[in-house]
Amino acid sequence: MNTFLRAALLILTIGGGVFGWIICVGPTLAASSLPHMLGAGGALFLYTGIVLAGVSFAFDATRIWPVVAALLVQLVWFSSPGLVYHLSGGLSVWMVFLMEEGPFKVTLGADFTVAFGTHAPWGFGINLVPFALLILVAVSSGARDAQPGAPADGDALRAPRR
Repeated sequence: MNTFLRAALLILTIGGGVFGWIICVGPTLAASSLPHMLGAGGALFLYTGIVLAGVSFAFDATRIWPVVAALLVQLVWFSSPGLVYHLSGGLSVWMVFLMEEGPFKVTLGADFTVAFGTHAPWGFGINLVPFALLILVAVSSGARDAQPGAPADGDALRAPRR
């Protein structure tokens, strides 16, 4: 795997997850109702998973599946009158469809919204940063497997055999 891709994955998982954890602790402790506590607590749980995925990847570069899962959690923005969800750690560039805010939203740092029973407009979006990283991970895995002398089970997206 490319050194810059590995560094980007580590920064956005460990760094973004830690910042997300920091911004979630306050709302979780200060939640005045069960839906608020569930929303902030759920985001806290997801950010903890993102950090653990990055730490696991830091110790063993073949453990790419947790990082892929962490990127997938950050990929989608969904808004409806009943549920609003988006979560990002680190850098995010959202391309949003059918929302009143406009087609793009750029944030630096962790950002999350988990809300139930809102009167939000319908909308859907994709975070382009994890989307691009997922493509680069897939391309990097394919390029490594195509090299002569690569192990037969060397696909980084497959679980290692034990």
